[in-house]
Amino acid sequence: MIIMNYKSTSIRTIMLGAIALSIFAASCKKDTQETTKSDPAAIDNLLSQLDSETQSFTIDPSQPNTLTGADGTVIHIPANALVDANGNVVSGNVTITLKEMLSIKDQITSGFSATCNDSILKSGGQFFFEANANGQKLNVAVNQEITFEIPAEKVDTTMQVFIGNNPKGDEDFTWLPADDSANAVLVVDSVWNNKDTAWNVVNSYQPAYGLEFELGKYIMKVSDLYYTSYFNVDQFIDYATYQGWVSAMPCTITATGNTEEESIDFTVKLVYKKYGASEFFTNQGVVVKSTNMTVNDEFPVGEDVVVLVIGIGQKSKKTYFGKSAFKIANESAPTINVSSMSDAELLTALDNL
Repeated sequence: MIIMNYKSTSIRTIMLGAIALSIFAASCKKDTQETTKSDPAAIDNLLSQLDSETQSFTIDPSQPNTLTGADGTVIHIPANALVDANGNVVSGNVTITLKEMLSIKDQITSGFSATCNDSILKSGGQFFFEANANGQKLNVAVNQEITFEIPAEKVDTTMQVFIGNNPKGDEDFTWLPADDSANAVLVVDSVWNNKDTAWNVVNSYQPAYGLEFELGKYIMKVSDLYYTSYFNVDQFIDYATYQGWVSAMPCTITATGNTEEESIDFTVKLVYKKYGASEFFTNQGVVVKSTNMTVNDEFPVGEDVVVLVIGIGQKSKKTYFGKSAFKIANESAPTINVSSMSDAELLTALDNL
């Protein structure tokens, strides 16, 4: 029997800060007359409220289980496939936690952008998965595997498995190819023993992740949960096809809909629609009427992108949103006008990017 219930707490709340995959250095020049300090927590709180729910399932691990996420991810867990840190098959109820991040909207609200260090990835969908019993994270038994069916409108057979890596702390989180030789080293730490202060490095460890392709879905097979709880179907973008690079992008953010003329905290994000991917510019900024900012990074010439600005009024707590679509060129200088809208309208706007 499967008992399913939904929690309102997001993975952002569970893993506060692990969502900051790529914070790009930005130099900002304010054109406003007032100098109000930015409050990045305001944006974090707003996106957390908009983020999709973490899903929780209770299963009997001695029986085969098939679970279906709210966004269509199907999980197959064979009988007796889950073991504790000592390799013993678990009995009694097991809690399965699932967080689906299959769209650009999910990347933006959850904070998990499709990037590997500083490289943009073509995204096929990402998710968080964890099995727990008696407060302990579980692993997959030897010669067993858990299968994930990830829905996709168009399947790309060049995709591969990426896993979330967080070696030094929350701010170092990034996606890494699962077959990267760097992942051959497993670090077992406090997820197994909260009193354990030493890390045990297992040099012979090789993660086991497979990917198959069917019409309308990717099929990921996972036979080890020691290394990570974050999984991704992605591929590196072929940068060799680009005409060159732009190293700085000036932006003008206007707030003509700011009738109260209050300070608006904002975050800026860049969306590559062709790749279903997003990346972060900055999570700090304040605008009243108009603000100029220059983002220093490497941007591929000729790529069609959308710049998004999401904000929240410091006094009114109104939500603000604006976007500008353009093609990256040496003279690119987008202007983004933000106006107030409801949270529901913002979610609709993000769904329709």
